[in-house]
Amino acid sequence: IQPRLVLSQSTIDFGRHVTGEVLTDSVTITNEGKADLIIKRAMGVGSSISIEFPQEPIPPGHSGELKIKFDTAGRSGEQHRRVVIMSNDPAEPRKYLSLNTDLEMTLGITPRRVWFGNVNSGESVKKTFELTGSEISRINVADISCSTSQLADFFTFEIVDERDGESGNIKIITTLNATNMEPGQFN
Repeated sequence: IQPRLVLSQSTIDFGRHVTGEVLTDSVTITNEGKADLIIKRAMGVGSSISIEFPQEPIPPGHSGELKIKFDTAGRSGEQHRRVVIMSNDPAEPRKYLSLNTDLEMTLGITPRRVWFGNVNSGESVKKTFELTGSEISRINVADISCSTSQLADFFTFEIVDERDGESGNIKIITTLNATNMEPGQFN
């Protein structure tokens, strides 16, 4: 007389989502054995996965629910994770559940290119662009750079956070300090 843990599915495919979402789903755990099934522990392999599982024994022929939350903040691309369920099932004391998703990081930049135009030596020109999207909470000045390394010393960046809760944007004020530069066109 032994318990037997059976999952309603072995894989959860969350599909395609935007980075930063908290994905949730559940799986049914059924005891197809002849004794009470005790879930000793259920945990996500890797960070960002939280699990709720039945704390009381599951009698033979009965079911319980395993609730899964996957916080996708800071992740992008294809994600493959596992959940480990440890029980008193002697045939399979560890069962595995696979979690899959494809995360798209959204970050909008407007305008895509900053045009400074004709700049004279000694002139300082400021231009602004805005960042929008799910990952803008992680932007800091050290994350911004000039694509032409020879000009990097002439640019400074200032971040102005205009967000209010879920709305608003982050403005990046870019200043070209042409004090020691030859006149020219910059973008």
